[in-house]
Amino acid sequence: MAPPYDVLEGLPAIVPNFEDWLPLDKTLGAYLLGTFAGAILYGLSIHQLYRYFRLFPTDSLFIRILVAAVMLLETAHTAMTMHTCYFWLITGFLNFSLLMNESPWSLDALPMILSTIMLTTQLFFAKRVFLLGPKYQLVVGIAMLCLVGEIGFSIALTYRAFTVKGIENLNTAAWLISTALGLGSVADIMFTATLTYVLRRSRSSLKRAAPMELIMLYVVNTGLLHCIFNLISFILTVAITYSLIYGFFSTVTARLYANSLLAVLNSRDPQENKGLEFESGSAYGLNAIARANRRAAAQTWNVPQVNDEPEVIDIKVTTEREEWEKERRKSEKRATFRSTGR
Repeated sequence: MAPPYDVLEGLPAIVPNFEDWLPLDKTLGAYLLGTFAGAILYGLSIHQLYRYFRLFPTDSLFIRILVAAVMLLETAHTAMTMHTCYFWLITGFLNFSLLMNESPWSLDALPMILSTIMLTTQLFFAKRVFLLGPKYQLVVGIAMLCLVGEIGFSIALTYRAFTVKGIENLNTAAWLISTALGLGSVADIMFTATLTYVLRRSRSSLKRAAPMELIMLYVVNTGLLHCIFNLISFILTVAITYSLIYGFFSTVTARLYANSLLAVLNSRDPQENKGLEFESGSAYGLNAIARANRRAAAQTWNVPQVNDEPEVIDIKVTTEREEWEKERRKSEKRATFRSTGR
């Protein structure tokens, strides 16, 4: 049944500008759909979390704490989006004055929770890029500065949301939302572009990959999926006013961060995390051990590896004396054969 919009005829003085938020499918409807989609993705991340702790119980303490922190933040974010929907659609049902002049605490705190999810997850992708080599460390530095700036704008947005109440605040503070999402998008693009570039160079891993594995590598393991959704959220905050359509994409983006992190960790071979054995008679000496240690660390973070081991070229050198000895032995054999034949 359509909402009773005719009740607005007597409310323009009490709830100014509420008609700008109509129809509700671009505001409350979009946010509700984002909450539904986020709940589905949250269930998927719970399944991936179970697989991770079952398959990789020996991962480093830092990675396990990182995963636990991301999932705790995702749980809080999911509960807060549900609380916001309940406040708007149940507590404030047909109470337009309440909707325009009050906002739930869960909505006010969401920017800080979302930016913390982004920062925590991107620490993992930053470490992956850092392990690629010294020439990629500048990318990590610039991206981390963008993430720190995103945290700063999110703090300012959260403070404004708690001090300036009302749904109208979402529109007046749009530049804070856009800036925070824009900085996060820049960091996403830098990490995704770097990992995609290195993955393209990692020809040995691509040769053995099936089509579905290639999709997982390029879309999920590089962070491309959450990068696209975050960029769409940023564009919508700039292009469309009086709308919460960006809320749908930002909620989905928050879930994709956790799913991307767990997908990368779960895509490893569990057997390869049990350690590496080195042969004492290695052709490359101690350099092989250093190279293996670096690859073991990279495997922990599932970093695409380009084969940097030198080609073994077997060069056989024949001296003039060796050639003379061969000819002499052949001559002796021919002479022996002739004498026995007579």
